[in-house]
Amino acid sequence: MVDRDKIIMLLNKDKLRNINLINFILSYGIDEIRMNDNTYLIKATSDKQWIYFTYENEINKEAFISLIKNLKPTEKHFAVLEDWMVEVIKEHWKIIWHVKSVQLIYPAGKQTSPSKHIIKDLTLKDAKYIFEHSDYKKYMSLEYLKDRIRKGIALGLYDKGGLIAWIITHDDGAMGFLNVLPEFRRKGYGTEITSAMINRIRAQGSIPFVHIESENTKSMNLAMKMGFEFHRNVNWIRIQN
Repeated sequence: MVDRDKIIMLLNKDKLRNINLINFILSYGIDEIRMNDNTYLIKATSDKQWIYFTYENEINKEAFISLIKNLKPTEKHFAVLEDWMVEVIKEHWKIIWHVKSVQLIYPAGKQTSPSKHIIKDLTLKDAKYIFEHSDYKKYMSLEYLKDRIRKGIALGLYDKGGLIAWIITHDDGAMGFLNVLPEFRRKGYGTEITSAMINRIRAQGSIPFVHIESENTKSMNLAMKMGFEFHRNVNWIRIQN
């Protein structure tokens, strides 16, 4: 039996670096842990079974390589890898797809913009409407969307009685799915609902953060304008094994 609480205590020693994995485990538990020296391979399942790596203090590169060399045939999907980890994996496995993003953190103590409109929790009844009007269909399924409404924070902004914008946390707690209906854009709704999400995450004692692909200049500009700060590059990959 995996001692989830013991692992969470370990991860909280460097909460900022491990925030993705902490959030993932709190929502989905742990399937398996393997370790070599002070380096951990942790598996957990949301829409897919994802593999995370973490370490105590300093990384042991040889321990990491040993874990990589001994992957099982079913172990294909990796989340929140550091850049150097991707390079090591490339030496041993063929990468089928690779998503590289920038992780931005909203600084502790920084104030947010107040809400001017009705913002409330989304429900499963909203899932189909959101999916049909989403700009991110290629990144999600309706079932994953429903799962995140159930397990994460999911907020909707309403104007004249209708849902016009929404934001939902991903399986690792990252803020995402941000969308404002086209006819309501350039009115500050994106900033308003993002601020509401930041406040909700803070109220839960967690860290507000977002992942943005480097070429997504529109989202990057919005985040930087709001005061998000660069933390690190992060990668998701699938290998062929």
